[in-house]
Amino acid sequence: MSLEILEMKAKKKTGFPPLLFVHGMCHAAWCWQENFMPYFVERGFDSYAVSLRGHGKSDSDKPLHKLSIADYVVDVQKVVNHIGEMPILVGHSMGGFITQHYLVNKAVKAAILLTPTPHNGVKYANKRPEMYHRISKFVLSWKKSFRFTLNTLPKARRAMYSKDLPKDLLQKYFERLDDESITAFFDMYEEHIPINYHTKVPMLVVAADKDRLLSVKCIEATAKYYNADFILAKNTAHNVMLDTRWEWVANRVFEWVSVNVGVTASR
Repeated sequence: MSLEILEMKAKKKTGFPPLLFVHGMCHAAWCWQENFMPYFVERGFDSYAVSLRGHGKSDSDKPLHKLSIADYVVDVQKVVNHIGEMPILVGHSMGGFITQHYLVNKAVKAAILLTPTPHNGVKYANKRPEMYHRISKFVLSWKKSFRFTLNTLPKARRAMYSKDLPKDLLQKYFERLDDESITAFFDMYEEHIPINYHTKVPMLVVAADKDRLLSVKCIEATAKYYNADFILAKNTAHNVMLDTRWEWVANRVFEWVSVNVGVTASR
């Protein structure tokens, strides 16, 4: 089974560990190539982004709707092996949840969770959990698809982007969306992730105050659960790596890594 891995190597070596970016639901490696990978490569980081199996140009050994979070964790391990050294793991949304699961058994140089699915699952991550419950248990299981929830430009903007994201960018990003595994979604529904390497490596958790999918409260609770550093991105929606003010988020991440990881620093 072949995984799509995007690679960008820094021209100027700084001694920073490589970055491995893990996308969220309905996305693929492309979402990091737009902004974050060029930004960090310019600052001396070798950067990698994986398309999880069944996403982007990656193969899959089973139908998409049967893929699990455990399958995606295996994908991350394969890319870590490909890189050949311990990376800084950066996960967005579901990718943040996958990162949390990866840390149950494996260490990394640091972990950065961007608007992540919280440690205790998505059921109570929204301000209207009972509505979330009905959608999850009935509509999604009946449809065997997640893509219908994002099948128009207005739906995509409302779920993931700020009102001032230019329409041409919204259209571009919309056209690249994949479907998502319902099994993986249910894996994130009600969860309790045991703490292991989460508190042994530097960790940063980022929430967005205009996130309509995951509340700031639930993401801040995840930061507290892991005793991690926390940053709130103002006037920013769920897709912090693609949204209008993505560079503000990238700047804060770079500053945090420079202080907390560097070349030899440890938590």
